[in-house]
Amino acid sequence: MVTLARANPRRQLRLTVDEFVFARRRALAVQSAARGLAIGGALAGLIGAFFTYFGLGGGPALAGTALVAAVVVAGVVGWLRPVPELQVALDIDRRLALGERVTTALEMARNSTDRPLADRQMSDALAHLSAARPGLVYPIRVDRRALALAAAGLAFAVLPWIVPWPAFPGVSSPASQVTTVSQSEAARLDDAANRIQSQNTPSDQSTRAELATQLRQAAAALRQDRGNAQQASSALQRADQAVSALSPQTGEPAALTLARISDALNNQAATRPVTQALDQQNAAQAAAEINKLAANLSRMTPAQRQDLASSLQAASNAAIGSDTNAAQQLQQAAQAAKNGDSQGLQQAAQALTQLGAANQAQNDAAQARSDLQTSEQAIAQAAQSGLPQLSSATSPGNQPTTTQPGDQAQSNAQGQDGQAQPGQGQPQGSQAGGQTGNQSGNQPGDQPGGGIGTGTANHLGAPNDPQGLAQREVTVPTGQQFDAGSVSSSNRLQTGTGGEARVDYRNVLPQYQKQALQAIEGNAVPSGLKQVVKGYFDSLAAH
Repeated sequence: MVTLARANPRRQLRLTVDEFVFARRRALAVQSAARGLAIGGALAGLIGAFFTYFGLGGGPALAGTALVAAVVVAGVVGWLRPVPELQVALDIDRRLALGERVTTALEMARNSTDRPLADRQMSDALAHLSAARPGLVYPIRVDRRALALAAAGLAFAVLPWIVPWPAFPGVSSPASQVTTVSQSEAARLDDAANRIQSQNTPSDQSTRAELATQLRQAAAALRQDRGNAQQASSALQRADQAVSALSPQTGEPAALTLARISDALNNQAATRPVTQALDQQNAAQAAAEINKLAANLSRMTPAQRQDLASSLQAASNAAIGSDTNAAQQLQQAAQAAKNGDSQGLQQAAQALTQLGAANQAQNDAAQARSDLQTSEQAIAQAAQSGLPQLSSATSPGNQPTTTQPGDQAQSNAQGQDGQAQPGQGQPQGSQAGGQTGNQSGNQPGDQPGGGIGTGTANHLGAPNDPQGLAQREVTVPTGQQFDAGSVSSSNRLQTGTGGEARVDYRNVLPQYQKQALQAIEGNAVPSGLKQVVKGYFDSLAAH
């Protein structure tokens, strides 16, 4: 430094002073950033209070961004603040007790004085500065007031996320209302998990255990959402996706496949016990009945074995829509029955057992998804309306009360008769689950007559109808203008007045199937029953 100072003392003095200018800018930036931390903390606290009050998502990220941005902007402003060189020289002389050596030398350097006295003055100033560190003149230090404000800003920034809003009598925030609903839904999901896991069916114990785990995890997430509806909805959607992945994929619902098989096996007296077991959703009993047939196969006549083989082949054809190997197993069982192979006939029992397990797992998964979706809807309604919208369980034991159980699935239409007019009316009737229908009534002229149609659902509906739709009485409108909201329940049969006429239910099934689909599209049918209704009419149309 001494050599350079002798060579060009003016330049060296300016460079040395610039180092002290840099140190002052750094100190000012730190002090300004501390003040920015106080401002940013206050802004982050306001953002957090707003988001926690209304239970909105994304609050922590936005609050953190505001805090960091305030600190950075304040630091940059402090750094860019003008720093006069002369003021820096005065600070150096005062804090290092140099008796205005640096100030005088800097003025000579700025005035470009080219005299030996000026050079000696600048060299003397440089000699005194050679051992001085800029940090001694401008240390990085924040005053107590700025530190107190920064600490208060940080505390205010995190306060909304760790301390809930105070509760005042008669006043509640939207977030607190969401919290109330979330806590209630969490308890309900725990109950649903316990109910699913406590079922005593051995076919899908591992699936039920995993479903219960997902429901409990969703309940735990609801308890920790702190009134954040978006966070709660995201947790429920993740659980719904996980539960959906646990449901066996069988091409079509296993219940529908079992319904088709049940109907096919009902055609022969030997296999009707299997149909009765499937009607009761007891796949294990149905498999046991198949095993009984296998045990008695050697005592059957060739004609009986042929009938049994035909029934099993029809069941194989009915199971063709499933992605499982049930159709192939039933076909092989049919061939075994024809050949008198009792061991091969047992493949039909294996097919029914596998389909029964898939059906039970699908029903359990569907119930778990229904519980999760009900919770998500309740929380969304609470977030939108600001009022608690507590849901009721839709699980077994809490079925909707819009229908009444019965022993038959019946669809009724009211009919009237008229006096003799030119021409004879054409009668129309309907039935929801039977094979034949009766209706009575005459109509004047060429207008269609109305009437009553009744039927039984002895072997259709139960296997593919976990909600018991086929065991309820449903009134379906028969007017020209269909209103989705007009589908209602009834436990009374509407009687016609007049003569009696009969019509095959296949002639009127398309009309009512179309009306049922319109009801599904019009959201008149609960979401949990849409697939059941569609599958039910599909099973009727297949015959």
